[in-house]
Amino acid sequence: MTLKPPTINFVTTNKGKAGALKQVASAYGIEVIAVEAELVEPQADSVAEVAQNKAAQAVKLLGKPVVVEDTGFAIDVLAGFPGAYIKYALATIGAEGLIRLAAPFPSPVCRFVSALCYAAPDGTQQTFIDDSAVGRLASAMDPTPAPNAWSELWRVFIPKGYDKTLNVFTDDERNLLMRYWQTSSVYGQFARWLMAEMNTNLL
Repeated sequence: MTLKPPTINFVTTNKGKAGALKQVASAYGIEVIAVEAELVEPQADSVAEVAQNKAAQAVKLLGKPVVVEDTGFAIDVLAGFPGAYIKYALATIGAEGLIRLAAPFPSPVCRFVSALCYAAPDGTQQTFIDDSAVGRLASAMDPTPAPNAWSELWRVFIPKGYDKTLNVFTDDERNLLMRYWQTSSVYGQFARWLMAEMNTNLL
């Protein structure tokens, strides 16, 4: 007997992230539906805690299996700041403020930290974490507009192995980098876990 992979509701307002999960999940035959919902933004010290809290809200609201992702941004020389508080940091000091804080340090290493939480109506939760999207903080904010960027951080983040900020990548360059990141991304982790769970249920 073959089970059809379930439809997963991705609660997000970020079209870029929704598209990325759909692309990864489609390779496994998993259907992803992007859903916009009003969720309370919790105050927590880690992106995992934020994702777990919001997933609990979302599954209660929809009554269906959901996934919620939260992304932070860590600057190593600033002890991982701003981390889970990146939204607040961008709303107050902005990406240029992060550059000023890290200015005393040469080529500061930084990374995106992502947590994706799956939640089912029966109370089951599974959390996936990835911090492999590593690079360095630019010395100045790139002025080039990036209409398709998920965040203004693209204008200050230089991926490892490159010499330019993410916002000025060509589509081909960005797609190549994203495919590389997807190997360990929370999207890939989730899709592989879900299929493994389904295969186990067939035994």
